[in-house]
Order: sequence, then C-alpha cells, then structure tokens
Amino acid sequence: MGESSVLVVVMGMGPRAAKQAMLGALGQDTPRQFDACFVCGLTGALREGFERGEIVTAGQVREAESQRLLESDTGLLARAMQKGARPVTLCTASYVAATTDAKRRMSSLGDVVDMESFIVMEQTAQLGMPSLAIRAIGDLVEDELPSGMAQIINARGELQFWPAVCAVLKAPHRLPSLIRFGWQGQRAAKNLAHFLDQLIAALPGSPGRSSAGSAVG
Repeated sequence: MGESSVLVVVMGMGPRAAKQAMLGALGQDTPRQFDACFVCGLTGALREGFERGEIVTAGQVREAESQRLLESDTGLLARAMQKGARPVTLCTASYVAATTDAKRRMSSLGDVVDMESFIVMEQTAQLGMPSLAIRAIGDLVEDELPSGMAQIINARGELQFWPAVCAVLKAPHRLPSLIRFGWQGQRAAKNLAHFLDQLIAALPGSPGRSSAGSAVG
C-alpha cells in the first residue's frame, strides 16, 4: 500500500486471541522486525460525546485489571490525528463491558474500551517496535450489547454459529438486537478500513522492512 509493505494479522476477540495471534506473527525465538504496528478494530465508548463509526486513536492504553499504562508512539499518533482520528485514552479489559452501568463504572480508566490493544502493544514495546491503537466506535455508552454474547463467542474470540442460532431460538426477542448490533459493527468496520487505507498509503516506506498492520476483530 503506497510505499509500505503490510502484514495483516486477523485476530479473534479477547486477550488470549490477541496474544496467540501476535506470537504467531512476530515469532518467538527470533522475532520479526517491523517499522510499526497498528492494532485495529472496534471499540465501545465509555463516555458520552462519541458517534457510532467515529475513528479514535489511543494516546495512552491502560490495562483495566492492573491499571498499567502504555504510551503510544508520538509520531504515529500525530499522523493518525492529522488524518482525522480523535485522540483518546483506551482501556483494555479482559471481559465484555456489555451494559451501560458496566461502561460507566469503567469510565474512570479511559474514554473507550477494547480487549486486545494493551496485550498487542505490550509485546511490541518489548521489541522496541512503535505501535498505535486505532479503533472505530462500535457501540455508545448508552448501548446495551445483546445478552448472551459470552456464550456465543469461543476462547479464540470467534463467533460460534450454532450457539448463536440456539440462543436466538431460545429467545427470539434477541434477534432484532443482534441484527442491529451486527449492522452497526459493519458500518464502523467500513469506516475503519477506509481510514486505514488512507493512513497506511501515506506512510513513508523503508527498504527491506515492513509496516505491520494488526487487524483485531
């Protein structure tokens, strides 16, 4: 894309999926080196004032449980902001913040929440690799996620088809919320893809190395 060679790693949802995917992409004994890593996907707003599909980028990423804090690469952050991404503090949690109450309780830790960025950026920091989280708002603070989400997502963060079908059959009233949730996520993902196309194409390339884009979803 442009002058950059890009490796895209598609992950599942959650810390375990993120760690396994990054270990596979970077290697363990002799880690592969990249000029940069973007950890991307959807995020949930923890505060008011955001719009669905809005692109945000994390100046800081905080792990919810330990409250450890990682700083993003300032150069990458500046480029993302120049392209229109809104700077935020991102909180990475090990569980889905599905309700408005859960999101508001977490709001003291960040503006938005995901389940992967801290894990990815912690690994890249150990290798001295610049990294940046870029996310699209998938749900607002007042949005309640469909109940039973934990039961239809496996350990790798992937949606399980038959458990999802069974959940709908057991509670047909959930179907509209599932459809709405999927539609909103699809729109946000398209906005994110368009933004990344523009951002990566504008990055200066480095001969013999690659700019790594990590797509988390």
